[in-house]
Amino acid sequence: MTRELETADDFTLWLAGYSLASATDSLRAARRFLERLAGAADRSEGGRARGQVHLAHLEVGRGRCRTARLEFDRAGVMKPAVAFASRAWLAALPFLARPEAELAALLDSLRDWQPPAPGSNAWRVFGARIPGELRPWVKEYVLGLLSARLGEVESAERHAHELERAVAPPDSVGLRSDLAREIRALTALEAGRPGEALALLEGSSMAIAKNNDVFTPLYRRPLGRFLRAEILQQLGHDEEALDWYDTFDWLVWGIEYVFLAPVYLRQAEIHERREERERAIELYRRFVARWQDADAEYQPLVDDVKSRIARLAAEPAGD
Repeated sequence: MTRELETADDFTLWLAGYSLASATDSLRAARRFLERLAGAADRSEGGRARGQVHLAHLEVGRGRCRTARLEFDRAGVMKPAVAFASRAWLAALPFLARPEAELAALLDSLRDWQPPAPGSNAWRVFGARIPGELRPWVKEYVLGLLSARLGEVESAERHAHELERAVAPPDSVGLRSDLAREIRALTALEAGRPGEALALLEGSSMAIAKNNDVFTPLYRRPLGRFLRAEILQQLGHDEEALDWYDTFDWLVWGIEYVFLAPVYLRQAEIHERREERERAIELYRRFVARWQDADAEYQPLVDDVKSRIARLAAEPAGD
């Protein structure tokens, strides 16, 4: 295995790490491949920076936000634009209980950030390419999400509006409009209005461009899909929620494995409510496998899930 790691090219290392992180719960093994991608002296500076960004995404998928921040810092030394938008987007994800001061600091820094020039290789953020129709406006999207997390309603609405009013470059699939809906839905959800948030997301087009950008992750609207599943389970629509959580399968491109631990947790909770004990145990165990090394602030949740597993395993099997 060591010789294979030493001789593998960038794509092979990325694919191995991505596949392990997406198709299995062996995130420690996935890290070995991505560490080689990020740390090899014979790689280009840009290649090493992208490797660090992939490592940061992987660490978020493990509930290790502190380590992810260090990986982003290392990437930022080499390629600041490659690291920054990804870091801010991940911090805005609603299942990560980040301190308000951290979110506010990212928001302030993002206001001063200048997106890369069109055609720049630095557009490989979010772990992959950014769709052309979003590139000049990615800053508005992430600013809107962070504003929503911080309860800055007017600011979030302003950024959503900027996404919607943009006319160039052409957006034939309504991506910018859908991402504006994500900002507004997150704002409503943070304010305790899940019904309003659901109505916003139900208006999304979910269309995918038929061009070379087809595999970029944001076309699949991962945050919007996760929010919709979360809202549905909050409203007691468990069957619909499971359908949306099930869209986070491993046969996807990009970075959706960062959502898998909270997806497994929510699925397990639904199956437990439905008294589907074996399925609940399986999914709880998959959550623990991913977040067993999570940051200290998440360990009470991990311990609670372990207790649920023990309790369910001790119950007598149903007829």
